[in-house]
Amino acid sequence: MKKRILACLLALVMLIGVMPVMAMAAEAETDGTDGYEWIVSKSKEATALDANKESTITLSLPSAEEKLASDVVFVLDTSDCVSEVMNQVSGLVAQLKAAQEKTKADIKVGAVIFNGSSYTMFDGKLVDVATAIESLNDLSTKATSEKGVWAYFGLDKDPNYVNKGSNLHAGLRAAQKLLDSDNTVAAERKYLVSITDGMTYYWNDEQDNVYGVYSADSEHNGSNYPNLLFYAWCEAHNVSTVRATLYQLPPTFEGWDAYLESAKAMKAEDNGKYAVNIRTAKNLLGGDFASIRFSSITNLTNPNNKIPYIPADEKTQHAHGIDYSVMACLDTYQEMVKAGYQCYTLNPDYGIDTFPGLFTSKLNEMANKTVIDFNSIQNDILYAVGKGSTVEDKMGSEFKFGGLETVTLKVGTETLTDGTVSGNTITFAHDGNATAHVITYDPAEDAFTWTINENVSNFAPVQLSYKVQLDKPSTEPGDHKVLTNEYAKLTPKDSSGKDGTVQEFEKPEVTYTVDAQGNVVPGVEIFLPAFALARDEHYSYLIGYSDGTVRPNGKITRAEVATIFFRLLDDDTRAKYWSSENDFSDVSADKWYNNAVSTLSNMGVIGGYADGTFRPDAPISRAEFAKIAVSFTQNNGSATYNYFTDVKTTDWFAPYVTAAKDAGLIEGYSDGSFKPESKITRAEACAIVNRTLGRKPSKAHMKISGRIDWPDVQTTDWFYEAIMEATNSHTCTMGDRVETWTGKLPQRDWATLETGWANAYTGR
Repeated sequence: MKKRILACLLALVMLIGVMPVMAMAAEAETDGTDGYEWIVSKSKEATALDANKESTITLSLPSAEEKLASDVVFVLDTSDCVSEVMNQVSGLVAQLKAAQEKTKADIKVGAVIFNGSSYTMFDGKLVDVATAIESLNDLSTKATSEKGVWAYFGLDKDPNYVNKGSNLHAGLRAAQKLLDSDNTVAAERKYLVSITDGMTYYWNDEQDNVYGVYSADSEHNGSNYPNLLFYAWCEAHNVSTVRATLYQLPPTFEGWDAYLESAKAMKAEDNGKYAVNIRTAKNLLGGDFASIRFSSITNLTNPNNKIPYIPADEKTQHAHGIDYSVMACLDTYQEMVKAGYQCYTLNPDYGIDTFPGLFTSKLNEMANKTVIDFNSIQNDILYAVGKGSTVEDKMGSEFKFGGLETVTLKVGTETLTDGTVSGNTITFAHDGNATAHVITYDPAEDAFTWTINENVSNFAPVQLSYKVQLDKPSTEPGDHKVLTNEYAKLTPKDSSGKDGTVQEFEKPEVTYTVDAQGNVVPGVEIFLPAFALARDEHYSYLIGYSDGTVRPNGKITRAEVATIFFRLLDDDTRAKYWSSENDFSDVSADKWYNNAVSTLSNMGVIGGYADGTFRPDAPISRAEFAKIAVSFTQNNGSATYNYFTDVKTTDWFAPYVTAAKDAGLIEGYSDGSFKPESKITRAEACAIVNRTLGRKPSKAHMKISGRIDWPDVQTTDWFYEAIMEATNSHTCTMGDRVETWTGKLPQRDWATLETGWANAYTGR
């Protein structure tokens, strides 16, 4: 059976060229008429109203915010024909390489080979596609040698090699470790592709010891069965004893729920009694495990061997090796599915009417996948939606469509400029397809339909933009929020023409103000991504000076502020956006603040000036600081610009200052001003940072041993609490209104931490 699986894949490989392209692999079937459902990354955004009360709307497939990065890990069952599978896997990786070269997407590949144990290719790492192709070709070459695939790993063979059965659990565990190791890629862009016959016999414990359950029967010598483990399982589940139908489902198969419930109950009752480490078996019985499994009943039952076995008359009362392995595989698979990974299992050797086929179908069901073949998997990775997908977009009641002349289309980095207008239709050609994208406007409905006549790549986003104009503003003085669109919905298709479930885009809001004279003042709506900070740990983030002072009224530089927020990022966010490169002419790689500035610039939290500089040593203004701080809150800009007398709607910082005020991060002065251009003091910065973190210092509740006090900070100063919170690492309990310090924590060695981050993330 094991020797057939990858041979059968060769036939599958030959069919791929004539099979229809699957734009996104099918997932959970639905009962309705809308088709099947899969996750489609998409977004819809609107710019602020300009002086003409116009907004630019952008529809993106995939989402404009999605980072073009993917991890793909293959889990491959071994056989004499592994080289043929490697050829096919190499073909997919070559397609990924082409996509990467064209779009500059970050695509990494991993591969795991398994038999009795698992072995991870590429030195146990995720590697770039070029490196993956080279190693896969090397594996294919070595697979034809005398040592076979094991020669790639410098082995004569798997030390736990088995010529019947397999340890899929070991392969899944190794793949999970690879996928978990990369925290720079979104979970939904991580792919597991497992290729196996589904008959799994063995499993691993937490120490990666390989286990099986030994079984015996006094009535048979095993001549009609591949091995004793599977024989006992077949007998226990009433599988036919005829070799030709050995793998057919038992007529009394209860279904998965009943089967697993029974197996788990028996496993719990056995309490591991019959689970044996195969290395232990080798030591006791001698030889390799392949021969041990065919040992005679007498040998297995010899008391001197000290290997427990399931007695013949009790074989239906205990969990067998396959039961253990199936449960272990399902648990590991479920962990990856819950993590959000895209998981696929391919079984070309057996149909759904067999237990191997049923098992792999169960794995795919857990991942909400139904149509599984190699071609559908590769296209799931490559494509977001397929040819024939449509988008319907209707304007909001207060807006009118800006006209087809305002429609633009961008595919990847290429802006399509050859749109042809005919009546109420505009057509864009792309890659030799004269009607790649067709937008037809219906004046009566004030809506258009976008027909997509090419596969949309996951690595080359398609963005359709157009203008709308506010033509029915309110006459009521005050602030107003309106939806730019009544609806926008996607009807996806895969390239075989199969419909997916209709999905709604978000409805962007824009704001405006009607003044006392009835004039419309455009507002500003700005997207704030709310990056995550480490809010649960109260470590200090401000350092004093060598003379023992902290200088609360001193200025703080742009580089210092960038460093504070960089240090306060949670680990996942810092890892995801890490960068040691930037476009600023005055921030070189050897500067102490380079990693902080580069990372926050990569996040879009900070920016530079028109001349290409960052000006790291310049004091930061109150407006600039507000923009940075509000990037870490769940808040969007609004049109309420009457908070401060010196913040006008036309100021670049108006939406950020407004959002920061809405979020409770900033306060103004007694005269009603904010003084946006004034340079912020160190004390003011600490007060805003504390609010951003959700810290609530109280002078009455910070009396702990070892507290750092400052000669230039008195208890009567308005900033006393803010400075103490910023400079003392501590544990605390959080109340509704204040926090209570409970102990002193060691001050963090930020320099050492930053070196560790740089070593971990640079060059990955």
